[in-house]
Amino acid sequence: MDFFLLQSPPLDNTPPIIMDMDKLAQEFVQYYYNVFEQNQGNLASLYRDQSMLTFEKKKVQGAQNIAREIQNLGFGQSQHKILTLDCQPFPPGNGVIVFVSGQLKITPTDNPMMFSQVFTLFQEDGNWFVLNDIFKLNMEI
Repeated sequence: MDFFLLQSPPLDNTPPIIMDMDKLAQEFVQYYYNVFEQNQGNLASLYRDQSMLTFEKKKVQGAQNIAREIQNLGFGQSQHKILTLDCQPFPPGNGVIVFVSGQLKITPTDNPMMFSQVFTLFQEDGNWFVLNDIFKLNMEI
């Protein structure tokens, strides 16, 4: 199942149900990191031309550019362990902000790195996509 094809319920001016928002965020995060770990090139389907990625301080716009940038990071085989997941509606009914923190393990190293990532998920014609993606490695100073 492609996440961006997930149909959202029709908008009827009622506030989003927190449980559904949490479920959406959880399903998205699970799907995103599974795709990231299996075939980073397939991440392009989660973004649109207006989408933007900030990785550390580098900004990239557009679905294909974002997928290419992620592939060029050289992460190769990686594993994400999610430690926290929080979300809020933004703006109510049209989008969801998702904050993730966790550990990223990149083969061949055995030492996981802490990371934080923020996604803004947005609806377009009833489908969800990533409008904004901010990724940060949390390195010790």
